[in-house]
Amino acid sequence: MTEEKENVKTVYFVRHAESRYNEFKRKPLNWLTCVGCSDPLYYDAELSSKGKRQLVTLERHVERLKLLEEAEIVIVSPLCRALDTALAVVNLSRHSSPSHSSLKTLNTVPHDTILAIDDEDTKGKQSVEMTPINAEIIEDPLIEYKKNYGHFKVDIKSRLPLLISPLCSEIMDTSADVGSSLEDLSAAFPMFHFPPGWKEEWWYFESSKGSKSITDEPSQVVIQRGRDLARFISQLPYTKIIVVSHSQFIKKILRTGSKLPNCGIQRATLRCRVKSEDLEAGEPDFQFEAGPVISRNQSLR
Repeated sequence: MTEEKENVKTVYFVRHAESRYNEFKRKPLNWLTCVGCSDPLYYDAELSSKGKRQLVTLERHVERLKLLEEAEIVIVSPLCRALDTALAVVNLSRHSSPSHSSLKTLNTVPHDTILAIDDEDTKGKQSVEMTPINAEIIEDPLIEYKKNYGHFKVDIKSRLPLLISPLCSEIMDTSADVGSSLEDLSAAFPMFHFPPGWKEEWWYFESSKGSKSITDEPSQVVIQRGRDLARFISQLPYTKIIVVSHSQFIKKILRTGSKLPNCGIQRATLRCRVKSEDLEAGEPDFQFEAGPVISRNQSLR
């Protein structure tokens, strides 16, 4: 008789605050004064003034929900608008001192290595090792893309550990989705010591056009990235996770009909099912199931 084992986790997806690119798209006047300009070329778009105000509201929403008491780790996209939003979730900002005693780098993980998470100071968890994500290459000579990612973990004392991962970055579609170099990220976020082992150009692009080219990320690549994220989360020693990400990516992997608003929070369930006969050779079935968008007058229960 075939047995089926299921690993269930709760994931709270948070969309970043409004960016300058979002601001451009929501103002009709920009379209009238910029004929034929569908992309303002805001590479790795920063937060707009409205977005910065939204972070204050988000902090209050997170506090009201007691989300930091519920969740055990934050995973965040390396795009600047997501990093700023994740810092707000844990009540910090990019202007926090790099020498702040509550920040310390626990682990830097180059590509093709085992990801080890040290949780000696995190809610009593013990250290754990995980095998790296598959290092297969998408069969397309024009695309420079590997299905393996470096992850960088920062422990924030008395707050949640924060893990920066390209797995949950936005679907490549506009200039805003082109990432920043490690040098620029380090300058913008001095409290994070981005590891030299990270791939310098970690976002999706066509190598024949250069890393700053704006290229539509193929659907099958996005689907695989979502699956890789699900696999990665399933390996973590946590059951309740916050993922700070982007509207198109969240919509795609949750298979919802509408985009999450800026600073919106949506609960999802990650199910990993493994049949006993497949434990050796079979591939687990990873499935995100979309839950409700959590409004400001709701609770997590």
